[in-house]
Order: sequence, then structure tokens, then C-alpha cells
Amino acid sequence: MSPFNTDIPNLTADPLGSTNRKILYCQYPPTIGNQIITCNGKLFQLASQPSDKTKKAFLANVPSAAGTTPKDVWNWYSMFLIHTKAHNIYIHPYYCFRKSEDHPRGFTCAEDSDTEQFDLPLKFEHLLVYWSNSIITAISKDYNIFPKESHIWKTI
Repeated sequence: MSPFNTDIPNLTADPLGSTNRKILYCQYPPTIGNQIITCNGKLFQLASQPSDKTKKAFLANVPSAAGTTPKDVWNWYSMFLIHTKAHNIYIHPYYCFRKSEDHPRGFTCAEDSDTEQFDLPLKFEHLLVYWSNSIITAISKDYNIFPKESHIWKTI
């Protein structure tokens, strides 16, 4: 079950509307909104402009993983996703990654067209560096997110 209809008529390819295309997010209010609902139902409030105070608050309570098993990593990721959402930082939800997307970030940011769909609207592109830096800082070795000397800790 999808949280909203992700298939809409592809009027560019088929003016009669008998073929569909996928949408990857819903913006609220439409076109001008700062709330994004991803195709897996996650709501992100992305209105805030970053500040040093915001980054400090984000880094203050970063959740840690209980271990390195797949279940431990999944539980950490789920908690980290909640943490990022609470601080208006976008992290691409796991179930929204597309096998066909080869962008280094794993997701795209641009204006949708009738022929091409993107994961985030272009209006949030200026925040990508802030979000990325905040996330990298949070998962760096200094914060001990993963058990020390574990294979994940060494990889990071």
C-alpha cells in the first residue's frame, strides 16, 4: 500500500493518458511548499535555514548503534532518520533509493518535467552541502556511532 498515488498519467508520452509515470515525492503546499512527503510516506519539514545553533543541536543527541548486525544497523538507521527529520535535515529514505539512479549521492535534486522525475525539488539544492556536512560529522569516528574497532567503525 502506498501513502499516496505514485502513478500519474504520462501526458507527454501519451496525450490520451493511458500510460503512467511515477512521482517520487509530493510537495506541500504544491510547488511552493517546504514540506516533502517521499514516495514511502516519510514527511520532511525542510523550511529552516541552517545555523551553528541548529548544527550543534543536531550533533548533541546523535543515536548510536547497539552493534553491527544487519538488525542493529537497520535500527540505528531508523533512529537516525527520525533524528535528522526532527532537525530539518534530509536523509534519503532507504526505500526511496532507485536501482536505476547512478548519481554519486544516490538521489537527484532538480525540477521535475513530464519526461524526467527527481527525488527532491531544485529549491532545496542549496541545502545539500549543509545536510551532507552535518551527516558526515555525525557519523564520523569522533561521535562513536558504531562500536569502536568494529568493521563499520574502521570503514568510516
